[in-house]
Amino acid sequence: MIYRQITRSSITKPPKPGSALTQLKKIEQSWHNKIYTSRHYAYQLATVLRQTFNLNELTLSKPVELCDDITTQQWQKIVTCLNQSRYMPSSEIMINQQLFEDIRELLMANHRSNHDAVI
Repeated sequence: MIYRQITRSSITKPPKPGSALTQLKKIEQSWHNKIYTSRHYAYQLATVLRQTFNLNELTLSKPVELCDDITTQQWQKIVTCLNQSRYMPSSEIMINQQLFEDIRELLMANHRSNHDAVI
């Protein structure tokens, strides 16, 4: 059984700009090497999204902080896939490359939107 270690600093510190994309890249590299189960990666990806958008939990409701370039349907597709991967038997649902691409698109669009708002 795999246990994840949670440190206080990983919970309380908001992610730095661009760090969500860095975290995504590290998770994706680990996924390519098949180090852990799909369920493990689904939890890691969900954590990146929760921290990025300051959410207590992932829901199908699109976060207010999420830029308008991302539709509610795109958000719901990602959350549904992560929920299935986290809560269904691991043999049934597998993480795939498309999920990483969808999350990357979401994070990049949001990063661009935040950057444009600052300028």
